[in-house]
Amino acid sequence: MAYHKIILLCPTRNRHEKLIRMMESVHTKHDLSFVIVEDGSETTSKLLNGKRAKTLVLTTGDHVGSVQARNMGIRHCLAFEEFDIMIIATDDIVFDENAIDRAIASLEHMFPNRVGMVGFRIRVNNNTSNSGVVAVWRELLEVFPEGQVYYPQYRHFAAQELKTVMRRLGIMHEDADALITHYHPRRYKEERDKTHFEAREHKHSDLALWKQRKNLECLWQQDAVAKALQEAFKEKQ
Repeated sequence: MAYHKIILLCPTRNRHEKLIRMMESVHTKHDLSFVIVEDGSETTSKLLNGKRAKTLVLTTGDHVGSVQARNMGIRHCLAFEEFDIMIIATDDIVFDENAIDRAIASLEHMFPNRVGMVGFRIRVNNNTSNSGVVAVWRELLEVFPEGQVYYPQYRHFAAQELKTVMRRLGIMHEDADALITHYHPRRYKEERDKTHFEAREHKHSDLALWKQRKNLECLWQQDAVAKALQEAFKEKQ
């Protein structure tokens, strides 16, 4: 396995303790830095900027939702940061000890042309389930105009459309051994907080939008990604 420069991107809102819990769960052999996008508050930037190694905190200003915060962070990283792989995470998870290195190894193995994405799986009792946490090659991110990787009309729940595009094109792999724990309030009632309830306010509208869009022949930037994939295979031949 090659040695990679990785950015872990995570939007957050008024969840400093949960964010730190996630960050402290990160273990990897690679060179990993954090880019945190604070959505509509400044608490995290005051607590972390300049006080934690390899950590940059960006702020959105207004409360714009996690989708816009992710897109903003991706856009910044593509313009100003050096990296070859990005992990897009949430602040309410923890990574298993080998999860990140496992996902990176899968990314190398499954997508040597550097156009692809690997999904982390949520540990649920003796089984696993899908998550919105992914590892992705920089070359794939660069396909999306202005870093708009997530369809911007969603407020919070946008991963389903992105991952559907990747599956349609055969460049999405879910790694059963890249495991995380998701502290969802449905299972961990003590994890309920204002940020969770704010996101819930948009769940029905986001899911209604996905219901309208999921059967479209061409989803968000699907043609652009397909073209990039075709060109990547041409270069390999």
